[in-house]
Amino acid sequence: MTMEALEEKALSTFANPPSFSRRYVEDIFCVIAKKQVKVFLWHLNEARPGFRFTMELQSVNCLPFLDVQVTSTDDGILYLRVYHKPTSTDKYLNFRSHHPTYQKRGVVRSLKDQAGRLCTHSDRYEAELTKVRKALKFNGYPN
Repeated sequence: MTMEALEEKALSTFANPPSFSRRYVEDIFCVIAKKQVKVFLWHLNEARPGFRFTMELQSVNCLPFLDVQVTSTDDGILYLRVYHKPTSTDKYLNFRSHHPTYQKRGVVRSLKDQAGRLCTHSDRYEAELTKVRKALKFNGYPN
């Protein structure tokens, strides 16, 4: 049974399914009522013996999911920004390395594109670009 089939089975047989659910490989992001969280986790774990799902709850209205930090407001609006793990070192391909220039441009482009795709507000986008510029300077890139 694939993760997709397991997820579909669990969602279709749960009495109060999440109002929103997305999966990427083995990571599932769900919006569900607080009182249903533990019951839903138990339900997922019962769907297939031998599989053990774990969960991470939001903390201070924030929850990291893959490279995205999801922040919810009291009125239910979700805001997105780039998530950096606390262990992130901001080390990227050094500009002084002997790699082709197109690869170095690719580092810059991918970091900028990631900020553009993941940040839902201009202030968060600008903050991420500031972080990107600082990281690139740390890795020897010119202004």
